[in-house]
Amino acid sequence: MEQQFLNIISPISSSLNNLIYEFEQPEPAPEIIKRRPPSPIRRTKSPRLIYKRRMSSHSNLAKTSVGLRELAKKIGQAPLTWESPPKRVLIVTKISDSSLTQMAVDVSSWLLRLGMIVYIEKPLYESYCTIPGADSIEIHEYKKEKGDNFLFWDAEFCATRGADEIDFVITFGGDGTVLFAAWLFQQKVPPIIPFNLGSLGFLTVFGKEGMVNTIQGLIENEKVLNDLVVDRGPSPFLSKLELYGNNSHLTTVQADGLVIATPTGSTAYSLSAGGSVVHPDVSAILVTPICPHTLSFRPMILPDTMDIRILVPEDSRCTAWVSFDGRHRVHLTAGDSIQIVASQFPVPTVCLVEQSEDWFHGLETCLAWNKRERQKSLYKSM
Repeated sequence: MEQQFLNIISPISSSLNNLIYEFEQPEPAPEIIKRRPPSPIRRTKSPRLIYKRRMSSHSNLAKTSVGLRELAKKIGQAPLTWESPPKRVLIVTKISDSSLTQMAVDVSSWLLRLGMIVYIEKPLYESYCTIPGADSIEIHEYKKEKGDNFLFWDAEFCATRGADEIDFVITFGGDGTVLFAAWLFQQKVPPIIPFNLGSLGFLTVFGKEGMVNTIQGLIENEKVLNDLVVDRGPSPFLSKLELYGNNSHLTTVQADGLVIATPTGSTAYSLSAGGSVVHPDVSAILVTPICPHTLSFRPMILPDTMDIRILVPEDSRCTAWVSFDGRHRVHLTAGDSIQIVASQFPVPTVCLVEQSEDWFHGLETCLAWNKRERQKSLYKSM
């Protein structure tokens, strides 16, 4: 399953108007019509170049659009195959949770016994060493004997070399841990195996039970197949933001803020603000206002080919704050703007069954989607 990213200045576009022309038949080479040489008495003119163009018919364009949809569908569901068995795994979890720290260390020890090269966060290892009796734990022996196979990662490693050196990532926690793992790499993200050990598990489709079999099956089979928020911060005034799309002014936002989300993030803050739930196969950018001071400002779904820009105007009564997946809060003052474009680097995550089935299952189990008592029949059974 591929999760879409947003680049701040995450696939095949659903906007066919821009893509069709890239797949049109190329123009034929110019055809030059040669004329007889002029007589010496007449004034000469340069030869004329006559071009013959072949325009694509409506039926050809329709076929192209259907083909693009099918291509996008196949790419989104395509399994990723390693050229050789995976050897390097990076583990991400919450350091503050001792139970998750214990689990991360236990899984690391098991992976080391399988001959894998394991990367963990150094503060996690140091935190584990403070646990009474930890000196006798097996992983310390591996640290001494197989130092080359037991390594530490940090944000700099992930951002510079991690995507090329790591075969897959294992996360222990909730959806926030998955988002943090994706943020670490920024561009190319290795496949992520997310285990649900947090409070919300919409993105984490694998449970704790059967963890070893899940990881081992992935290794042996050699196959693998969230939002930006601008708000008013502590100010008591309403936010005033100018929203642009492809350098054209779309509207003036007067609200508590604005959520720009991917389809994957449509089930998070955007959902709470009244935004639509969008299937991750849909290539789109969601624009959802937060408590707008108008009855007519409805959430929008825009094509992911559109460049979005949010500007804090000079006449705004307050400044604004922007956060990225709930992290790295940045202060925007009058005249500042932020540009959002869809990233070309999706985040691959391993599916439990199949992408759509996992997604709808998450809607039902995590968000209780469309759950109600079944309507009784008009006639009682005899």
